[in-house]
Amino acid sequence: TETGEGAGEGANLNLPVAVRSGDETWLAAVDRACEAVSAFGATALVIALGLDAHEKDPLLGGAVTTDGFASIGVRLAALSLPTAIVQEGGYLTDHLGDNLASFLGGFEAAHRVSA
Repeated sequence: TETGEGAGEGANLNLPVAVRSGDETWLAAVDRACEAVSAFGATALVIALGLDAHEKDPLLGGAVTTDGFASIGVRLAALSLPTAIVQEGGYLTDHLGDNLASFLGGFEAAHRVSA
């Protein structure tokens, strides 16, 4: 289900965003997710990092900028949780490496500040 079942009820959060949503919409969703993770009392974080939300991804699902991915990384790192990051989406674009580096750079920079 959208929210989990049984003992896992309330442990799943789905935050759909409209097609071609840009940084502002995605960052608002990430902020909401971070609030929920904190309220839940999570002790670890697994990030399924889909870079296919980029504005130049050929599937044209999102409109997140390369700088937007850095901001997402900063916000997720600010949770200060042990984190596993699994790259999932991002398709046939010259920007894929830049987007990954941007996210990881933001994530790493936030850890340096909070450490």
